[in-house]
Amino acid sequence: MTNATQIATRHTADRIRILVWSDGSLTNGLGFSVRGGKLPASVLWRVVGDLALFDWTELPSVIRTAKKVARRKAQPATAADFRAELVQALP
Repeated sequence: MTNATQIATRHTADRIRILVWSDGSLTNGLGFSVRGGKLPASVLWRVVGDLALFDWTELPSVIRTAKKVARRKAQPATAADFRAELVQALP
């Protein structure tokens, strides 16, 4: 088991503090993990950069979509393309 290190802090649109960990996981300020698991490094910073666009309740859908994008061979060319995919996947 490895110990993850906190590498960044961001806030969601509804002002929930999100901690970003070196193993790709996201937690809120109280330590509760965002459902959906850890993000691969290939999309971690793209998601972290857009956290302020989403509410806490939307993050599991965002993570699911980001993982699908990471599994594809062709990655979105720009951050705007990636963001568009995330927004389309929201319930």
